[in-house]
Amino acid sequence: MMPTRRGRTCILDLGANVDCTPVDLLQFAVIGPAAVRGVVDQVERPSVGLLNIGEEEIKGNDVVKQAAELLKASESHFYGNVEGDDIYKGTTDVIVCDGFVGNVFLKSSEELARMLRDYLREEFTTQLAHQAVRADRASRHQPFPPARGPAPLQRCESRSVCAASW
Repeated sequence: MMPTRRGRTCILDLGANVDCTPVDLLQFAVIGPAAVRGVVDQVERPSVGLLNIGEEEIKGNDVVKQAAELLKASESHFYGNVEGDDIYKGTTDVIVCDGFVGNVFLKSSEELARMLRDYLREEFTTQLAHQAVRADRASRHQPFPPARGPAPLQRCESRSVCAASW
């Protein structure tokens, strides 16, 4: 299960079956909706997308094209081909792909999540440090409260300067 903008999507396969046949992908399209419908999200009729390099039917390798034909003829709620950006958009409830593609997607997503976490942690830490420095500087440079009473007299070293200032 992967998080999406609309909830979650189930992706099959993420690495167990590197070389899949069109029938394997069809079987994933049966297994995935069963898991989503009955166990995970209680979705009544989960939609199935076939991960491909484009939405168009003419795109993809022979295995993916043949799998798309099988999925169209099946009883699954086949949405059609989906692209990589559809995964996080939540375009479909289930996404079917071979384990090679799925594993590359999974490992890339894991590292992206770690990288974003580290960037955010660094940014928040930097911002907090800057705020602390600004607060410290501001507290040290606060103007003194106004003096009460008359201003203190200053001693003049040179009478001519002091006389001129009277």
